[in-house]
Amino acid sequence: MSLNLRILRRAADAAAGTFPGDFQLPQRWNDEGVPVTHPVTTFRRQTTETNAKVKGEGELAKYLTQQYGFSYVYEVYWKLNQVDGPYELPAH
Repeated sequence: MSLNLRILRRAADAAAGTFPGDFQLPQRWNDEGVPVTHPVTTFRRQTTETNAKVKGEGELAKYLTQQYGFSYVYEVYWKLNQVDGPYELPAH
């Protein structure tokens, strides 16, 4: 067995069980279910923007000496609050 492979095996053996994800969830000692609710909030924002402008060019410029325009902004916002549950979380 090569030296590098031995070093890698030793490192793997030493690190076994030290990964932060290696844990056990605490056990509940009672046999009852737990009622659970979960609040859900959803929101959405929608914006519509439109603008236009008119400026005379060529022959039209003789009659239209100013520039005209408009801008329109429309915004809609809504929010939904909802609660899922209650439902029973079973005992372990």
